[in-house]
Amino acid sequence: MKFNRINNIFTAIVLLVAVSFSSCIGDLDVKPIDPNLTTPDKVYQSEADLAMGLAKIYGGLALTGQVGPADDGDIDDVDEGASNYWRTYWQIQEYSTDEAINGWGDAGVPELSQNTWNASNLMTRALYYRLIYQVTIANEFIRQAQEVAKADWTNTPNYIAEARFLRALAYWHALDLFGNGVPFVTEADKVGAFLPSPAGQQFGSELFEYLENELLEISGEKESPYQLLERGQALGGQADRGAARMLLAKLYLNHSTYLTENGTENGQYYSKGAAILEKVLSGPYKLIQDVDMESDAKFSGYQSLFLADNYKSDGEMIFQINYQAEYTQTWGGSTFLVAANILDNMVAKYFGVDGGWNGNRGLWNLYEKFEAGDLRAQADSLFYTGGRIPGGDVEITDPATGFGVGKYRNVMRNGDLSTNGGTSARVDVNIPVFRYADAILMAAEFDLRTTGTVSGVHLDLINKIQSRAGMPTLNNAGDINLEWILDERSRELYWEGHRRTDLIRFGKYTSGEAKYLWPYKGGVKDGAALDSKFRFLPIPSSDLVANPNLTQNKGY
Repeated sequence: MKFNRINNIFTAIVLLVAVSFSSCIGDLDVKPIDPNLTTPDKVYQSEADLAMGLAKIYGGLALTGQVGPADDGDIDDVDEGASNYWRTYWQIQEYSTDEAINGWGDAGVPELSQNTWNASNLMTRALYYRLIYQVTIANEFIRQAQEVAKADWTNTPNYIAEARFLRALAYWHALDLFGNGVPFVTEADKVGAFLPSPAGQQFGSELFEYLENELLEISGEKESPYQLLERGQALGGQADRGAARMLLAKLYLNHSTYLTENGTENGQYYSKGAAILEKVLSGPYKLIQDVDMESDAKFSGYQSLFLADNYKSDGEMIFQINYQAEYTQTWGGSTFLVAANILDNMVAKYFGVDGGWNGNRGLWNLYEKFEAGDLRAQADSLFYTGGRIPGGDVEITDPATGFGVGKYRNVMRNGDLSTNGGTSARVDVNIPVFRYADAILMAAEFDLRTTGTVSGVHLDLINKIQSRAGMPTLNNAGDINLEWILDERSRELYWEGHRRTDLIRFGKYTSGEAKYLWPYKGGVKDGAALDSKFRFLPIPSSDLVANPNLTQNKGY
């Protein structure tokens, strides 16, 4: 893995962080020999410098290197566009489930669609190093910011809190996907050549408890000099207290996956999660409904969340990754989510891009979760069957099987092409990471896991989701159980990067139940139960060789 030039502000930082999480073994001088290079003691001369450094950490979610879209990438040994944070994360969350399949022969991708990866898989390795890279640059920013901060730098405590959130997000993704045994380093570790130790064993509380404390502090739940802004004080895409609370609620909701191998549930975490999530639900968020759209809008309120001007739907976004085609050039991110989803039977110009990549397809397992009339599966707008027979055969390498999903579009609410002219190879769509509808469904799940029934308040909120989808009102909480929640999360949040985590939490990911068998699951065309080891991804063999402190996850 390489850590190259970032920009003038980060040149010196990269020289430091290269050893903090790198697989390389050896010494590295802190000061470069070339006196013309910026050194750490010269990096941050003002809060404006700090803002630039923080922007690089945010950029780690959206971009892939120092130039873009395909030159001087952050991560070695993988095509730069394919190494994008959200692209690699999304692929693992979706391809390995009942929602999506991809027939490309790109290295490492077929194994994701067949749940047959091993410790040498290129895509799981790319995500592992992308997460570590993100943690590394956040660590060094926090360390430097704390050292150089002056009393009159009033924004610095918030900048540090934002960096801590971005680090927590990467560490949560690492915990969720690779387990508790990932390398663990913070700003408190000294800079120098050393081999990081893991947080603990594969299953354990160390990283969980660290993340819990970090998120409690930066969200204002615990006393700390470093706290995020409240909603309304932060800009769209900037981490605020709502984002931290949402991440903390997700940590609590999924605790049984992380802490014990047998998935033991602890009611106190459900209670804690429910309490913290109530602060999100009472915040200034809303479901974007059709009545919120302009009179000339060609799309529904739901669809507006995934368009080129979805900044207008910011009221539902709790955290998002911002994209603007001119400045965030990558073959990952939302460019991937628009172009790779366009199949031959979908006209690319209606999606505001030059052409489609004929890659990602929906599985009929997803299609069949929707009842007739559900607007989230609207024909020829969100779902494209193109004459294909629902429930038909799916061949992994045949893009004419399965169906097209048009959820993400590089066009605006009124149907016009996006501001980049609609002929760009890249797009302007912001990626929803956490949104209000997700919080509502999480709140109902907390109810069911603690009391066995959904509260009246949460039922009313769920019915707002139902109304937006054109579905009948649920008359009482008895209409909702955990199985309904799992299905509804798929209907509402499909192709948003949640499915794998949801299936694992509900104990369905490795299941051999007929409902949870999908094409090529386990490498079998009709689907098969998975070995329990696939609940986690393997630590890359390259890192195990380089760092004997690490231990491979069970079964690999």
